[in-house]
Amino acid sequence: MSKQKKKVDAIQYDYYDSEDELFIGTVSVDSIQQCEEWKESMSIKKQSVVFKLDTGAQANIISEKLFHKLSLPDNRTEKTNIKLVTYDGHKISPIGTRMLKCTFKDRKYNLKFFIVPTDSQPILSADTCSEIGAIVRVRAVDKPLTKEEVVSDYGETFKGLGTLSKTHHIEVDPLIPSVVHPPRKIPAALRDQVRTELDRMESLGVIAKQDEPTDWVHSMVVVRKPGKLRVCIDPKDLNRAIKREHYHLETIDEIVERLPKASVFSRFDATHGFWQIRLDEDSSKLLTFNTPFGRYRYRRLPFGISSAPEVFSKAVREMFVDLPGVECIVDDILV
Repeated sequence: MSKQKKKVDAIQYDYYDSEDELFIGTVSVDSIQQCEEWKESMSIKKQSVVFKLDTGAQANIISEKLFHKLSLPDNRTEKTNIKLVTYDGHKISPIGTRMLKCTFKDRKYNLKFFIVPTDSQPILSADTCSEIGAIVRVRAVDKPLTKEEVVSDYGETFKGLGTLSKTHHIEVDPLIPSVVHPPRKIPAALRDQVRTELDRMESLGVIAKQDEPTDWVHSMVVVRKPGKLRVCIDPKDLNRAIKREHYHLETIDEIVERLPKASVFSRFDATHGFWQIRLDEDSSKLLTFNTPFGRYRYRRLPFGISSAPEVFSKAVREMFVDLPGVECIVDDILV
């Protein structure tokens, strides 16, 4: 084979179906810029090797030069009569074949490679790409999923209460005296509904019963909304003592300025956003509140705390900061 690299602008071929010939496409091409997305690194003898993912190739290829660079013993190389065929019909006689132990994304594979005399780009065949999960074949593109189908197929994702990774600590000014409020009366007609909601919040891990004395005790506030009832606290005294982080909350105008050419949007609303942030033990006790059924304390960040919007916004923004095209406004995520 000539050592001069061939220059091509397009490749057309028929897939080979032969027992003594395997198609490998191009071995050396210098006029087509290879996209990095179609390359993957795989470890051989603890050395990283970059392979081209070639869905048109029927064999895995490494060059003789790379084979010796990896310090692989020759005595395990097997002779082969199979010819490798390039895109233009040129046939290459491999030096031999060798089974190599490879590691890809922490998983080990035993793969067969053809060793070629040309100094070519290492290639992974279509079958190997599929075996190691580097490429997934999509056989058909159906109609877009409906909301109902997504919820049905990924139901577990939408159950329960989400949890962000960090645990929050509420810092308070020790010079501001703590306050203990008595329980407020609730209408008799709402008593059972309030008890049911408290039980639900406790089962979700949002609140927990509190029997030991605490320095701060707040009043419970019940807010009626269409079809549901919300239990909150009145932390106005604690808010005066909280040392806020003063994290900048971006406005709609600031975000719009970064999306001058965007025309299609998806908006996601975090369910019970603040509740997804866990509180440490000391902060939890700061949020003890009185009810007609005894005292409870929040184990998750509640609504009404002066620092809650900035704490949650910071946590969400840190989670999506590396994703281009994603903007966050408190508990709303815009894609």
